[in-house]
Amino acid sequence: MKKVFTILTITFVTLAGIFADKNSFYKDGQLVDVLYVDASSGLRVRDNPTLKAQKIGTVDYRMAVKPVKVGSETTIDGIKSNWIKIVMPLDTIKKGYTCYGWVFGGYLSNEPAAFSTKNWTDDDVYNYLGRFAWISGARTFTEYKKNGRYSCGLMESGTGGEGTYTASAKTKTVTVKACWGDEDQTSDVKTDVNKFEYIKETEFRMEGFNVSRPAMFATDYFFYDFTKENPNIDTFDETAVNALFYKWSSEMIKELDSKYNLNETFFENMKKMGVILFWKEGYMDDYHEYWYGKIRFSED
Repeated sequence: MKKVFTILTITFVTLAGIFADKNSFYKDGQLVDVLYVDASSGLRVRDNPTLKAQKIGTVDYRMAVKPVKVGSETTIDGIKSNWIKIVMPLDTIKKGYTCYGWVFGGYLSNEPAAFSTKNWTDDDVYNYLGRFAWISGARTFTEYKKNGRYSCGLMESGTGGEGTYTASAKTKTVTVKACWGDEDQTSDVKTDVNKFEYIKETEFRMEGFNVSRPAMFATDYFFYDFTKENPNIDTFDETAVNALFYKWSSEMIKELDSKYNLNETFFENMKKMGVILFWKEGYMDDYHEYWYGKIRFSED
């Protein structure tokens, strides 16, 4: 009897692992406000709920998404779950109307996975650095693209460098090969090996350098656009703005508000992108009123 019970228990656990719980998309009968990507390599966004549909974007690991509809059920990678219709926040702001895409719900969770560098591979370092742009010191802007492209420069100046980089989780180093200079002249390719002093969820430090933090929150250059009714978000801005869509982003926005007294237009733009801000008085009431109508329309 004990053996039979053990087999049944193992079977139940196995089945639970390959079936995503549809109830996790709802709370008190309502679609949840936010879900988080639980695929370490990121999650593809498509224009329709099928693997044959066009890929229109990617959402990074542990990033927040705003769900608006639970679609049809399917099985992908042995996981049975539903397609989930989500808001495309940057497209929404750039185009001036709410834009949507579809992701597979089997790689979404109600809470982001805990941040840890344990057992990191080289790809994990690339994904970490490439989530968004960074600023170290007062205005040194750095982009580590996930494809190995590298750029660095002083904000609002023509001074900087461009090239490539490689990352090693084993040695905790980033090797940069870049040409440096300004608008008039550049150097030959120079190789620098930079070693991580530490890595945290929202900042890191290389030996001999200032702390690097998400560019979106390290200078007023990027968030200022969102204080306008029609933010002008270009390609340069996008990598910095991606930092808005994480669970920890809420506290950083709170710090910005405390420092700069952000206007109501800023919070209107956050609401349109589906950003959750529980600390802002009255914000979530307005948020739910705004999205209730859109979700009802989306589900009809």
